[in-house]
Amino acid sequence: MKKSTLALALLASISTGTALANQVQQQNIIVDGIDCVIRDNSACQKVAEDVTRAGSNAQAEYDGWRAARRGGDEANKFFDGSASEQDRANAAIDYLAKTTDENGNDTGAKDGMDQVVTKINDNNVQSAHDHMRMDGYKALAAQARNAGFEKEAKQLEAKANEIYQRSVENRKQLGGDYDEVRKHNDNMRIEQDRITDGRSIQNKQKVNENSKRIDDTNAKIDDSIKAGAAGIATNRVSIEKNAKAIDANTQRSTKNQSDIKEIRDNQNEFAKSISDVANKGIETNKIAREANERSVENEQRIGNIEKDNKVRDDALKSTADDITKLDKKIDENRRVTDKRIGQNEERYKQDKNALEKAAKDYDKQVRSEFEQWENDAKKYVDDKIKNGQDGRDVNRGDIDKNRGDIDKNRGDIDKNRGDIDKNRGDIDKNRSDIDKNREDINKNRGDIDKNRGDIDKNTKSITDTNKRITDEVNKQGDVNKQAKSERDANKDAIKDTNKRLDATNEQVDKNAKNIDANKKRIDEELENQDKVNKQAKADREENRNKITDTNKRIDDEIAIGDEFARQASDVVVSNADKISENSQQISRNSVRIDNLEDALVRQGEEMRERYDGVKASTHAAMSARAFTSEPGEFAVGAGIGAAGSKRALAIGGAYQFNENWSGNFIGSYETAGKYTKSDLAVGVGAQYTFK
Repeated sequence: MKKSTLALALLASISTGTALANQVQQQNIIVDGIDCVIRDNSACQKVAEDVTRAGSNAQAEYDGWRAARRGGDEANKFFDGSASEQDRANAAIDYLAKTTDENGNDTGAKDGMDQVVTKINDNNVQSAHDHMRMDGYKALAAQARNAGFEKEAKQLEAKANEIYQRSVENRKQLGGDYDEVRKHNDNMRIEQDRITDGRSIQNKQKVNENSKRIDDTNAKIDDSIKAGAAGIATNRVSIEKNAKAIDANTQRSTKNQSDIKEIRDNQNEFAKSISDVANKGIETNKIAREANERSVENEQRIGNIEKDNKVRDDALKSTADDITKLDKKIDENRRVTDKRIGQNEERYKQDKNALEKAAKDYDKQVRSEFEQWENDAKKYVDDKIKNGQDGRDVNRGDIDKNRGDIDKNRGDIDKNRGDIDKNRGDIDKNRSDIDKNREDINKNRGDIDKNRGDIDKNTKSITDTNKRITDEVNKQGDVNKQAKSERDANKDAIKDTNKRLDATNEQVDKNAKNIDANKKRIDEELENQDKVNKQAKADREENRNKITDTNKRIDDEIAIGDEFARQASDVVVSNADKISENSQQISRNSVRIDNLEDALVRQGEEMRERYDGVKASTHAAMSARAFTSEPGEFAVGAGIGAAGSKRALAIGGAYQFNENWSGNFIGSYETAGKYTKSDLAVGVGAQYTFK
């Protein structure tokens, strides 16, 4: 709510009638210029001299400022002795806006300002809440007057005066002695420092526990990063080795395809030559010789193929060995992870037990201190009632001594607050390092996933290569069948050649079987590799879940610690509130006891003075008694009396009716004393004399 808007709202809630509605409408037109008027110091009126501040008294300045440190921004500005008048006025208006509803009613104190007592120039006392609201109304009145609204300014000043008059009544409740105000503020500071001490002890214990937990977590993260880096390095070496083996196999497969194609071309050429034998019998021997040469060449190529197959088998065996080693490494990592998880769970149990024990001990300590304080307070009240004014003087001396001890302890408390702030900074830095380590772990996980993708890609490449080899073997089988059919048709012409071809075919069949066996082994190896990869993937996923669960448990532990600290703090604050309430009640009881003692003293003095008056009146009346002896006689008498501070005058008369009957009267006047008023008394009597 803007200051100008607040001023209008308060004016509208106070004023009534059509004329005021018209004025408010005019105010809405010029309200935007009020701020400019306020900023112009030459055009602004100063607040009246009776608008006092807590800073007008050195001790009140100190008390108010310490109270403001526990208040909001408005209290900080209002009680700051170095703030300008305008800043204080604005702070008072802001606080008034926060504590005033739309109907102009007080909604209650903010930031505990009703629990802080301040002193103003004429020796009256106020709560900080009333002090800021009163000055807020006066500041608004000054703004309204500067804007030309004198009537509304007076109404706002009347509001401020109502608060001031209520403060005068509050002064009576506090005994009218500023020492009582200081005592009240000291009690508030004692309770606040007590809360601060409890929180300091608790925070220091929590910081130590968190530091140890952070160190343990950092060590675990470092070990995990090292293990992950070692595993990644091992996987990288294995992947590079597998990639080289795959490249070699691909080159060999390409060469084998070329050789198979050349063999097929030779066989086709040979079959064509056989079909031409009948027409070219002369060239049969030449063809047979060439066939023999080709058979020898084919045998050499088959030998080369066998060598390539052996190299590939060795590469597959090496790959299998690498996979076995990787599997062992994964098992080892799994065992290490399980061990770490067990250690983390054990540490969690230990931390939980330590926290529960610390909570019980701290609660026990707080309860013990509160009971001791309550007993001391009761004893203090009893002693105060018993000992009277002398006991109060002694207690005031003790309070002054304790006040000095409290001031001394404040320095230690401020130092502890600085240590707590420093530890909080270290905790934030460690948390930042933990987050960075977690990012590195996530990055390493991404690299592992990328390597896993490369392995899957290489596995697919191997599968495609094996498929191509299988297709070539099948084609070679078809060619062999065709060649065998042609050899049977021409076995008379090429009998010798067929023997060599049979041997060649046998070798080819053997090679085909070897290829089939190799294919089967490759399939088995690939299947085993898939199983290993799946198991490794499952293990990594499980480890990742366990790491996530562990991190969650650690976060839960920290959350539990924070919740425990919050609950413990709430308990301390609740106890402190009760202690503060009891302290205030004790202060009120002390005032009532003092008033009761004064009343008893006054009542005793009054009773003593009345007794002196009775004695003085009695002596005066006895001295004024008149006597007669003969019928028809009339006698008068006068007397005075004195006792203590009282004086009395009496006049008496007597008349003898006959020998037996007579009558008399006496009137006395008692002067006023220090505690009693003047008094008039009369008496009439008759006497009978026996003859």
